[in-house]
Amino acid sequence: MTRILAVKQRGFTLLELLLVLGIMAMLATLIGPGLRTLESPGFNAQIREAIGKLNSARRQAVVRGQTTWVDFDTELITEAVTVEFYPEGGSSGGTLHFRQGERHAELYVDPFTGRVRQRQADD
Repeated sequence: MTRILAVKQRGFTLLELLLVLGIMAMLATLIGPGLRTLESPGFNAQIREAIGKLNSARRQAVVRGQTTWVDFDTELITEAVTVEFYPEGGSSGGTLHFRQGERHAELYVDPFTGRVRQRQADD
């Protein structure tokens, strides 16, 4: 009578270990950059909201023929700022500096045209 011995395998083969490490490396390259910008959606929403308020105030000043202004005093702005828009389309001008962690953005309001431009840079 022949006996078949059952051999229990212990551990992993080198091929299995390399395969798992390769998959983990690929996941790290895909997920890693996204972790840095977890705060970005809130930050970007604040910037878009500020641009919307500025553009709306400019339109109201021109349409109504009255000076309008926008006050900014949030935790993202480094200093409180008030921007005035005049009926002719101009403004008091200025630059709003937004900062959240390492993220930084600037909104520049042209004093002659009242147009808003965004400059964004990561420090």
